[in-house]
Amino acid sequence: MESAETGVLPIRPSHARIAFATGVGTAIEYYDFLIYAIASGVVFGKQFFPTSDPLVGTLLAFATFGVGFIARPLGGAVAGHFGDRLGRKFMLVVTMVTMAVSTFCIGLLPNYAAIGVWAPALLVLARLVQGFSAGGEWGGGTVTAVEHAPPGRRGLYGSWTILGTSIGPMLGIAAFSLVGRLDESAFASWGWRLPFLASAALLAVGLYVRLGMTETREFTGMKSDGRVARMPVLEVIRTYPGVLLRSVGSVIAFSTMVYIAFTFVLAYGTEKLGFSRTTFLNFTMIALAFNLVTVPFFSALSDRVGRKPVMLGGAVFLVVFAFAFFPMLNTKNDAVVLLALILANNSPAPIYGPMAAHFSELYEPRVRFSGVSLGVQTGHVLGGGLAPFLATALYAAGGRSAWPVVAYLAVTAVISVLAIAGLPETVRGRQGRADDSGRSERAVEAT
Repeated sequence: MESAETGVLPIRPSHARIAFATGVGTAIEYYDFLIYAIASGVVFGKQFFPTSDPLVGTLLAFATFGVGFIARPLGGAVAGHFGDRLGRKFMLVVTMVTMAVSTFCIGLLPNYAAIGVWAPALLVLARLVQGFSAGGEWGGGTVTAVEHAPPGRRGLYGSWTILGTSIGPMLGIAAFSLVGRLDESAFASWGWRLPFLASAALLAVGLYVRLGMTETREFTGMKSDGRVARMPVLEVIRTYPGVLLRSVGSVIAFSTMVYIAFTFVLAYGTEKLGFSRTTFLNFTMIALAFNLVTVPFFSALSDRVGRKPVMLGGAVFLVVFAFAFFPMLNTKNDAVVLLALILANNSPAPIYGPMAAHFSELYEPRVRFSGVSLGVQTGHVLGGGLAPFLATALYAAGGRSAWPVVAYLAVTAVISVLAIAGLPETVRGRQGRADDSGRSERAVEAT
């Protein structure tokens, strides 16, 4: 396909350039979201929601965490609309800038003691902006990576964006581990702000990389041929309702597991099990490091055996692991707790590794950005967005027992098993052959 501006076929960027350009934005997104999640569990309750009961303050802090997820589908819809009409690169730059700026502003917010109710109000506003911009980042990054991929390697290329979801949290945990070495008064007064302010440096790196990106050949060719959708979001809802709903269900289990591990389990490990904050964060960072192997492995495996077998196997494992996770944590044995966190942070990899390619292949290019963003971000609202608040509420309602949380994890995993089972296969030669645009012939039938 030739470029509309030059009439020259765009050159496919190198593997390393695509990996870095698409992964860096997602890393920044998840760095920003993860440090907010950590702060919700360890500091926001005291800084912005002071009450006589620390558990109530934590509940309110987790509620603001969920607010960011509510804005994600709207952000995904807006970013998807312009990403499908104006280009992938344009929206990737916009979402990254907006995300980093809102995070930087959180680091400057006065607390409740300084300005009263305006403090939590401004925190919620910044969180909404975070969620809005994050709503378009994941979809844009994965679509860009997949559209740049050579035939037969879409799963592997899509994994580079997914790796950002591990690298970003690792950076966030490292930042909080460093400031966690401060004494309690210094951490409470100014130390917790430093990870948020550091997002400015990540933004500088990200902008440098993304501004040098090239537009994907699929979008360039689509634009030159006049095949750009006028209202891509509405076209997705009208043409792919079944695929969209099953995509949402596919996301719920891994999103719930990951964000419970990031937020609720951090508070649980420090307050209930007696681990220091630094120790538990270090365990989580070690667990996330395994993603650098598991995500590309399962993504590449999906290129060979199909998306559905890999994703479905991961969802079934989450059903089983839901019943083992908290008993392993409750041993209070360092090695067993570390293993539990490794499994919690890596058992979702068979789902979210191949998911980038799978979801991209379910939609034709003219509505791909919108379809991927809507499905993933709505799933995150129902999964990760609700998870910290619901887990904390269930824990309190159950007399501070983890078993209601275990049941919650198992139910979300079953939902994803059913949803993934209902999606069509998209790898060429499997049960739904993919055409040259990557769209499954059975995608519309599944609606």
